[in-house]
Amino acid sequence: MRNFFCYYVKNLLWIYLCIMLCFGYMLIVDLIPEHIYMTKGGKLKWNNTIPVNIVIQNRNKDYDTTAVFQELDYGEYTAECFLLGVIPIKQVHISVVDKTSVYASGKIIGVYGKTKGVLVTGVSRVLDESGEMVTPGKSVVEMGDYIISVNGNPITKKEQLLDYVRSSNGETMSLEILHKGETLTSEIEPAKTKKGEYLLGLWVKDDLAGIGTLTYFTTDQQFGALGHGISDGNTGNLMELSDGCIYDATILDIEKSSTGHPGKIQGAVKYSKSNKYGEVESNSNIGIYGELDNEDFLKFSNDSILLEIMHKQDVELGEAEIISEIDGTTRNYDIEIVSVNYDPKNENKQIMFKVTDESLFEKTGGIVQGMSGSPIVQDGKILGAVTHVFIEDPTKGYGIFIENMMQ
Repeated sequence: MRNFFCYYVKNLLWIYLCIMLCFGYMLIVDLIPEHIYMTKGGKLKWNNTIPVNIVIQNRNKDYDTTAVFQELDYGEYTAECFLLGVIPIKQVHISVVDKTSVYASGKIIGVYGKTKGVLVTGVSRVLDESGEMVTPGKSVVEMGDYIISVNGNPITKKEQLLDYVRSSNGETMSLEILHKGETLTSEIEPAKTKKGEYLLGLWVKDDLAGIGTLTYFTTDQQFGALGHGISDGNTGNLMELSDGCIYDATILDIEKSSTGHPGKIQGAVKYSKSNKYGEVESNSNIGIYGELDNEDFLKFSNDSILLEIMHKQDVELGEAEIISEIDGTTRNYDIEIVSVNYDPKNENKQIMFKVTDESLFEKTGGIVQGMSGSPIVQDGKILGAVTHVFIEDPTKGYGIFIENMMQ
């Protein structure tokens, strides 16, 4: 019995050791970015707490962490990472590039966009003329689909869809639908109510509007904002936009954040041609992008600072700042970077920070909705942008690396 117990404990310890080794291995792998950018002539900084050497093998000679990385020419390199200099654990892509600088903004902007077609935000039942509850849209469309044409005619506004339904006389309608990136054709039969109206039982919308923060713009007038995409509040899906604009916005009030309740910036967007700053050309998971108008580019240039971008492997834990216009004036506020990670599946949450600035606490209670896109700077360089707030602790937030946002 005693021998059996010792055997059992011994095997249990071996299993525990194997689990810990696997966990340690995966932790080290996650601490190594898959893609490293470095400026020509610069040193490749590396986390000395990770017992890993890098060897670049697509050159006439190998380079490792003790060699002179300044010798690398512009271009792309594949490197092998060796644990303790012996065990190969991960390949890393290295890009040697020029120094890049952008204007760090932090300005509050209004965002307006038109959906690609008409977005379905809900499917409901309809009481028809016989007193039965029917669902015309069942198995035809889903929440998150875009209706882009009716009976072969393109539509861009929900009023157009309503007009086609009203004039259908109950006849079957052919819908062209954008479903998860795929274009499909379906048929739907409107339901007639006791009032003689025709309904599809669909909740739809054709535009969006909101408040956010301009992160950066370049010397050739290209801009990036928010650090995350614009999603539909009902479906949570990234919205497909046909076009959009950013506008000047005025902050009216700030609803402070508290535990379990993220606050928000309440503002008024000035939707006029004279207050339009630029065109939105794309909406992606890592931000909205477009081009500033000429006059506004000059205005922004005077009010913003040209900063060199910091590569993610150069980001240090500790003191940093965010730039935000939460009180009507663009200011720097102190934060502390708590951790960084390089998981490509969570680009919007690779930087974790906490607010340490007392004046920001007084104004907002921490991070509030509308601050997404606020630039994060350290040592005179822009390293990222604010993306999310911790709901249970609004003094903490997440951010995205600027080099990922600019890809």
